[in-house]
Amino acid sequence: MNRVNPVIFLISLVISLLGLVTLLSTILGNSFTFGWDNIFVKQAVFVLIGVVICLGAVNFDFSLLNYRPLVLGLYLFTLLLLIITLLFGQEVNGARRWMSFLGVQLQPSEIAKLTVIIVTAHIFYVERKFTEWFKLVASLLVVLPIVLLIYLEPHGSMAAITLILWFVTVFLSMKDQLRNILLMLIMFLVFAGLFALTAFAQPAYLVVTLVGFIVAIFVYNTRENWQIPVIVAVVISIILGGVGSILWNNVLSDYQKQRIVAFQNPEANANSAFNVEQSKIAIGSGGIWGKGFANGTQSRLQFLPFHQTDFIFATYAEEFGLVGSILLLIGYFALFWAIFSIALQFPIHDFATVVLVAVGLKILLELFINLGTNLGITPATGIPLPLMSAGGTITIVTFFSLGLIQSIIANVKNSQMYKPKS
Repeated sequence: MNRVNPVIFLISLVISLLGLVTLLSTILGNSFTFGWDNIFVKQAVFVLIGVVICLGAVNFDFSLLNYRPLVLGLYLFTLLLLIITLLFGQEVNGARRWMSFLGVQLQPSEIAKLTVIIVTAHIFYVERKFTEWFKLVASLLVVLPIVLLIYLEPHGSMAAITLILWFVTVFLSMKDQLRNILLMLIMFLVFAGLFALTAFAQPAYLVVTLVGFIVAIFVYNTRENWQIPVIVAVVISIILGGVGSILWNNVLSDYQKQRIVAFQNPEANANSAFNVEQSKIAIGSGGIWGKGFANGTQSRLQFLPFHQTDFIFATYAEEFGLVGSILLLIGYFALFWAIFSIALQFPIHDFATVVLVAVGLKILLELFINLGTNLGITPATGIPLPLMSAGGTITIVTFFSLGLIQSIIANVKNSQMYKPKS
């Protein structure tokens, strides 16, 4: 039986080919030569390796992730990679985020995001003798060393995303989703208001915190069995707000602060917002139909920084215009539709379903953050565009993730526990 999902596999391959075409357009010229130093050649090799790994992951027996020694080994291996990178990794612009292996740069933090999802889901669904609240705290304690090591590289945005993925996996794993949504809303409003007040020094952000407390009071008086979780959520969000203030004033680097402030007020932070402004110029200059293949001036003339990695969407939009951008987004939409529509057919509270949805959301989150950065609607974070941006680790991990998703689909469909909804 063919375990490959043709929609997921073919769409991911087409998007990767569009990324290769965009990369090729940025390097064509009189000095163009094929070789390992050529970024197009490198990325083509990574895509090929990724496809092979994807097909291999499709045949992976997903039930092995219920095996505690295997998950523990994955966790320790990830920690080891992060420690080696922090101590001996290649330093670029003052950060140690990459380690060299056989002449190829490896970014362990990309692997760490997938590890966090698998380990957290394993704790919730395999370790059945503990309460879900105990598992929440235990999984957080397990994940924090990974988050801390990533932050120390330093890579604050990646550390934040890793923590978000832990939170998403926990949210999917815990019962009573309506309660979880309301608690998440309370925590977000209270924390965001307190942190924004510290970061931007504008009293108006107190309104956000006030709304959070109003929601908390409403939920507290709605259901008696939710009162303790509401109190815990408010206390935690206040503590996180205080920790956020401490981090802002004493830990975050100036460039990290500037990125956040530049997002909130670009005019007052022109230097920090330069990359994003150049990205918006490139996207706007593409017009309806684009300037055509290899005719993008912003990227070819080096006006657009990181045009082959973080801002490859702006490069693509400049050359292929609004029409090309819409077609690309339709491709991504079809990919996620194929993933999540299948997930909805599976049992809601199930180990396989949680990993499937969490891994899908991981890729979706990376897409959202990258496009948001390119369009100037989210702070610049340095997160690459899945399947499009140049980069070996992100390409291979994304293809492996898609292979794992297809493996889960095949395994669950063949399981006696699978009961599709009518």
